[in-house]
Amino acid sequence: MEGIVQNIGHFLPKTQEMETLMSELARVSSSEKASVEDCGIALLKTHSSHIEECYLTSQLIQHHKKCVLQESTTSV
Repeated sequence: MEGIVQNIGHFLPKTQEMETLMSELARVSSSEKASVEDCGIALLKTHSSHIEECYLTSQLIQHHKKCVLQESTTSV
C-alpha cells in the first residue's frame, strides 16, 4: 500500500502542473474564440461599408454623367 502512495505522490506535482496548464489553455482558448468572433463582426461591418461605398460611387458617377449630358444638350 505504501508503494502505491509513493507512486501517487510522485505523479501529484505533474498532475497539478497539468491542471494549471489545462486551465490556462481553456482561458486562452476562450479569449481567442472571442477575438475570432469580434473579427467576424468587424469583417461583416467592413463588407457592408464597402457595398455602401460602391453603391454611392455608382450613384455619383450616374449623377455626374447626367449633369454632363444636360450641359451638352443645353449648350447646343
